[in-house]
Amino acid sequence: VPKQGIALRACAHAVPFGIDPGPFVEAEPDPSLRAELLAKCGRPSAVALLVAVCRLHPEKRVPVLIDALPKLGPDYALVIFGDGPSRDAIEKRARATEGVHLAGYTRDRPSLARAVASADIFVHGSAAETYGLVVAEALAAGVPVVVPSAGGAAEVADEARSERYTPGDPRALAAAVRALRAKRDEGALTMGRQRVRTLDDHFRELFEHYCKP
Repeated sequence: VPKQGIALRACAHAVPFGIDPGPFVEAEPDPSLRAELLAKCGRPSAVALLVAVCRLHPEKRVPVLIDALPKLGPDYALVIFGDGPSRDAIEKRARATEGVHLAGYTRDRPSLARAVASADIFVHGSAAETYGLVVAEALAAGVPVVVPSAGGAAEVADEARSERYTPGDPRALAAAVRALRAKRDEGALTMGRQRVRTLDDHFRELFEHYCKP
């Protein structure tokens, strides 16, 4: 309530979040782990490995990732890390789709980081992210990403290391994966680890904002 004639004005200011990049910055591709993951997908080691990490929940649109795989064909495999309330339905869909493996939830961040670093492409389904933590982790590990063209994940992804697709469209996702792989094969894709915002960056900016007069 304004007092003594002082007008109070509400103002929203967004301070982007950040991640703890440590395990992902340190992770290196693991050929034996890659081969193991591809074997669980029923695919040979020569195919492209797609990895996703997410909560198994409707807002994450995991079925879009699974439905894109048949459109990509036998030269691709998909491994999904995570758990959640949609697990039963997603497991049923995955069992009916060749080349998909649900790896479940893991608390072992270094192991997860190695799996992500061993992927050819990181794929993401949700267009409702406020930031895109797992996308930032993949970029910190040096893995190019395919993300929806809306939401926080799209804002995190560096255009030089990513492709975007129409949210909720498996065909568009498959086309984006092919486009990203073609860029990599042609040497037109920026490779290497992307500098991402850290938790220190987030809190430093947050406190600086609160300290402004």
